[in-house]
Amino acid sequence: MAPNDVEVKLYVIEEAQLMTIQAQNALLLTLEEPPSYVQFLLLCESASTLLETIKSRAPIFRLEPLSKELLSTELPRLSPEASSLAKNDPAAFSELLAAADGSMGRALSFLEAGAQKSILARRALTRKFLKLVSSPKSAAKTIDFLSACPQKRDALTEQLCEFLLALSDLAASKKTDRARLCFFSDPSEADELSLSLSLPRILQLEDLLQNLIEAIQKNANVRLALTAFAVEAKLL
Repeated sequence: MAPNDVEVKLYVIEEAQLMTIQAQNALLLTLEEPPSYVQFLLLCESASTLLETIKSRAPIFRLEPLSKELLSTELPRLSPEASSLAKNDPAAFSELLAAADGSMGRALSFLEAGAQKSILARRALTRKFLKLVSSPKSAAKTIDFLSACPQKRDALTEQLCEFLLALSDLAASKKTDRARLCFFSDPSEADELSLSLSLPRILQLEDLLQNLIEAIQKNANVRLALTAFAVEAKLL
């Protein structure tokens, strides 16, 4: 359909990486010979997920994550909820900015009902995990930690991925003070925690977490899998 008020109509296809091969092929002819008044914008996490025939007909624009400073300035302007949170609970606001990882859309979604509480709880449990693995073994603390872990597979997998994200930050902090951190908003926090864990220990924990994620995805018993992880990680 031709535009009414402007010269060009823009069609935005979000999460283009979810298109099947058949869907991409169906779109191909229109991309090859679009009407003069139409442009398409395909949004995707990685261009590698699209067919070569699609990529050859579309210029690729790679977007950089937004800085925390820009997010902290613009998010309150766009959202009354963010503005209120920034004023009344700056610590929670900072946590949400860090969890957004440079994405304005993700940051806005975290402000929706229920999402904010879930994000803050997940990040708090990740810090609890890091303190657990970087301190002397304590069966009581380990059992308390295991009890706090989600028991539903999807939620647990999300949580375990966040553990991996934080461990990757610690590994990067041990190598350089210029690493782009994905979990921590404060580099000094990552630096301090990285001092209490050796690089081999971080890599060992990452391997064990990957194995745990695979076991959960293969329908392993959640409680048994978590307990086995704790034993292998020498937390019990």
